[in-house]
Amino acid sequence: MSGGGKKVNLKLSPETLQEAESRKMQETSCEKVFSKYDHDHDGSVDVSELRAICMEMGALLTEEELRIAIHILDTDGNGKIEFEEFKRWWSTSDRFERLRHNEAELAFLNGAFASFLSFDRDMDGTVSKDEFYQLHQVLHDSGYRTRSVEDDWKFMDKDNSGFVSFSEYVDWLIFQAQQPFTETVEASAPPPPEEEKK
Repeated sequence: MSGGGKKVNLKLSPETLQEAESRKMQETSCEKVFSKYDHDHDGSVDVSELRAICMEMGALLTEEELRIAIHILDTDGNGKIEFEEFKRWWSTSDRFERLRHNEAELAFLNGAFASFLSFDRDMDGTVSKDEFYQLHQVLHDSGYRTRSVEDDWKFMDKDNSGFVSFSEYVDWLIFQAQQPFTETVEASAPPPPEEEKK
């Protein structure tokens, strides 16, 4: 009886090799862009540096769009776009379109940010679970579409850190606004900006 084990073919398919090569090229491009515009070499991109990136790529954003972009891309809430945050954004095919907003969308995001800030009492760019419980009640009373506070918290705090950034909060608000009404929905919400009727 042969003692040799069953051979495993580890050869990558041409498609997999092509995808790996494409991903490597994208990562290299991302690193080059980030390094080029991280002028002070602090490992992060600020609003002026993000503006320069967008301008060179032909995406002219307003000051308000840039301000909101920083808050959305800064997923850990420290006020800066660090490399991993930049990389996640850069890897999306619609990276610049995601930063452009019409007036209704900007109003929606500005309102969301104002609500968030009013409960971020230590001004660290995140809300704790206790802070979110109070914010959730205000959103519910204001007519935003919400589910149970525990379900909504779990949706946002996927890493169980005990804190939620503005970016995670906005993702949740937009997701909730796009959901159909069901019996589990606790409050109705205004339609998402892109669906707003004239």
